[in-house]
Amino acid sequence: MTHSETTTDQFKPRSPVLKTLVERGYVNQATDLAGLDSAFEEG
Repeated sequence: MTHSETTTDQFKPRSPVLKTLVERGYVNQATDLAGLDSAFEEG
């Protein structure tokens, strides 16, 4: 599986933290990316 085929490519994070983690390849699998993104936004 290449990076272009991952689930995270379908999800566009709003929080800078999650965006950076996804761009750098640290997010491999997650069941609730939207919830994680929301938690990072809230601080």
